Amino acid sequence: MIPFFQPVVSKYRWLPSTFVSLFYQVMNARSDRRSPTTLVISIPSLLLLIGMIEVAIGLIVYKVSNGNANSLWLWLLETISSTVMTLLLILPLLKRNQRVLEALSRSRITAVQALEREQELNRLKSKLISLVTHDFQTPLISIQGYISLLCQGYPNLAIETQRHYFNRMELSIDHLIHLLEQVLLIGKSDFGKLQCYSTKFNLKDLCDELIESLQLRSDRHLIKLSYVGDYEIEADSGLIRQILINLLTNAIKYSPNATPIRLAVQHKKDQLILQVEDQGIGIPLDEQPYLFELFHRCSNAQSIHGSGLGLAVVKASVDAHNGQIRINSQIGEGTIIIVMIPLTG
Repeated sequence: MIPFFQPVVSKYRWLPSTFVSLFYQVMNARSDRRSPTTLVISIPSLLLLIGMIEVAIGLIVYKVSNGNANSLWLWLLETISSTVMTLLLILPLLKRNQRVLEALSRSRITAVQALEREQELNRLKSKLISLVTHDFQTPLISIQGYISLLCQGYPNLAIETQRHYFNRMELSIDHLIHLLEQVLLIGKSDFGKLQCYSTKFNLKDLCDELIESLQLRSDRHLIKLSYVGDYEIEADSGLIRQILINLLTNAIKYSPNATPIRLAVQHKKDQLILQVEDQGIGIPLDEQPYLFELFHRCSNAQSIHGSGLGLAVVKASVDAHNGQIRINSQIGEGTIIIVMIPLTG
């Protein structure tokens, strides 16, 4: 066969280099790093390679037959039929290969996302452990101290002093319970287990209870309530409680003494609007988009003790109701936070 190839190669010197180039492309076909579903060898290149091989065979046939036209036409018919059959066989394989690559690409993306999620949860766990270690320790030490004072001087302590110690211990216990509720709620939210369980309850009674409790803890602020609409609503009472207590606690914490805190409630037929307004330090405009992120503390609030959980709890509770939050705040003038929750009944 070699003698028959030599005349063809000598006459058509471009064939060997073209064959080598196309053969190299096919043998090195692989997925592109930038796009795993894209092949380096294109379909036109593959078809061109097949065509070049057929042309080479035709030239050889023509040479072998000493220029016999009938042999050449017979070869052309066979070539066309074989090319069609080749295409019918190759195209499904290419499509299947592309589907496999796409599936592998999706699997890789899913694995990367799962890894990033696991890393984020580990970071969250470390933060929560640090928080529990620090923020739980303070009220526990306070409770231990008051118990020690009562035990040492109980017979000689005045009734008012004893009552004061018990009140301080109660406040510390309330703080622990509130902090624990926040940690549990955030944990459920980040693991996708926070759900909204709607029941009918008296929202006005809940507001009065929370305001009374907060006023007992601190008489530095007067909390004013305005309520419009029916008292009975259908929502998740536990999550609504978390929204109210965290918004009111933040308003008290970041406001000067003797300034009022206003809670406005509007209960419409299909919507609940909660608005908390204070005259506090305000929130920097460029930090407002990050206000509800977990552990976020504003730059102008670093000197005020806080866990960075409260507003993240508010956001998670509102999201569970498919609600929305709006902020209107200016530095040194105060903050208005509006929560809008759709109601089912």
